Parts: sequence; C-alpha cells; structure tokens
Amino acid sequence: MFKRILVCLFVVSLASCGQKGEKELVTPSGFPYTHSKVGTVTSNPGDFISFTWKVEGSDGSVLQDLPEGPRMPVMQLPKGESPLVQANPLLDPILEALEHAAIGDTIILTMPIDSLPQVKTNPQFASLTYIKHTVILIDVQGEVSKKAADEAKRLEQEAALEESKKRIPEVSEMIAKTLKDYKSGKLKTEKLDSGLKYIIHEQGDGAQAENGKRVSVDYYGVTMDGKMFDNSFRAGKPYTFPLGKGQVIRGWDLGIPLLKVGGKATIFLPYELAYGEAGSPPNIGPKAELIFYVELTDVK
Repeated sequence: MFKRILVCLFVVSLASCGQKGEKELVTPSGFPYTHSKVGTVTSNPGDFISFTWKVEGSDGSVLQDLPEGPRMPVMQLPKGESPLVQANPLLDPILEALEHAAIGDTIILTMPIDSLPQVKTNPQFASLTYIKHTVILIDVQGEVSKKAADEAKRLEQEAALEESKKRIPEVSEMIAKTLKDYKSGKLKTEKLDSGLKYIIHEQGDGAQAENGKRVSVDYYGVTMDGKMFDNSFRAGKPYTFPLGKGQVIRGWDLGIPLLKVGGKATIFLPYELAYGEAGSPPNIGPKAELIFYVELTDVK
C-alpha cells in the first residue's frame, strides 16, 4: 500500500520537479515532497518558525490559505530527538519537512486521502483523491528572541489597550450628540437604496474597502435610546473580517465600503440591515434600528 502511495505522489508532483534548486525528499513519516531551495538562514531544533500555508484539493479547490501576515502559523520545531507533539496528520509531515528548510524555501507536499484515515471521513474531503500543501518558510526565531519579541508585543498591546480605552468618553459623547440631532431632524444624512443612512466624518486617504478584502474596523454601537451595546475601544483593537462575505450584519457589508483607510463615519441601520425582527437579546430588542460610529483602520 505504501509503495503505491509513493508512486501516486511521484506522479502528482512530477510536473513541479526538475527545476534548479529543487530536491525530491521524503519526510521521516514517509511522505515525499519537493523542496525548492532559496535561502541560507536555516532553523535549528527548538526554533520557532513562521510560514505561509496553502492547502488545495485534487479538484483545484482552495481548502485553506494562510498568507504572510498575522494569521500565519507559528510553530516550535522539536528539540534534539524529541518527536513532534502536534499529532496532526496534516501538519506533522509539513513540520518534518520544514526542519530542513531555510527562510524563503518552498515545500510542496502532496498527501493521498487514502493515507489520512483521520480526515478521510470528513465530508470536506469526500470527493478528493489527494490534498496538496504549499508552504513557504518566512521567518525563524530562536527561543530567546521569540520570548523577547512576545514580551515586547504584550507591552505594546497593553499600551494600545490603554490608549483605546481613553477614547471611549470622547466617542460616547460624540455619538450621543449625533443621535440627538438625528432624532430631532437636524442631521443631514446620505442614504443608500438599501435604506442605510450615513454621515462621512472623514473619507480617509488609504486603501478603499472592497468586497473580498479583509478589513479592520473600530466601532461604537448604540440603540435608538442611546444605550451602548458593544464597542471595540474597550478591547483595544479593531474588529477584522472579510468584507462582503456575510460574516457580519448586512449593514456593515454595505456601509464599510463607503470608506477608505483612515475614514470615519456614522451609519444608521434599519432593523432589516441589523439583527432583523428578532433582534439579538438581551441587549438588542426586536426590530431595533442601530447606530454605529466606525473607523476603518486597515484593508488587506
């Protein structure tokens, strides 16, 4: 059986072989892979490695894509003869291959579904004959430098949290005044065909928010009686999500594309664009119109 698997893997990866700097190797667990050598800074046992990770099915579908950035996997390589402890049928062979990689190197590893009994029964893989992993090693950190970097990041996050919390009274006062003017009819708003109303306080001069991109948004939300039900300033970081994918209330998918990075706005959402007839108990009642002050901080 294993010999048949090796033959299958060789056939699947044959088209990517033979280029300069490429080697055909086998992981200790028995999976052949292609290693495209580029870098010279290699990792050592116990180092922490960061890498991009794309998983594709035999039908060309993308099952997972973790590009360079904050969502990249960061893993520690085993020390000395210590075995891998992840016990992950998809990840362990990749870490085995990355033990021999340098920054910038690319690993392409193809796994027949028959060789993965742990995932073979998953409906997501039912129609596939193999899955292909493409991994690029982005960074290597020793334990000492990783610990120092983590501590610096922690301190940075604590400082950001404190600065963010300081803004809450200012934002709260601003949105209270906006709501008062809105109710009295003094506020001039723009309106989309969907029924969403908005005011652009600052348009922003950075990247445009577009459907399909990941956007980061600071926000402060209140109901029509002025009660705050949620805000990102108390968390010290914006909320990040893929725009236009239905992962947030519809009013956000419609309103955030009005802005560029650095932009600030207040959006007024009829209940149809918020939490609908049922609301979102206990803080948001049935058929609740909502008001959000939003700041677009990033687009990727």
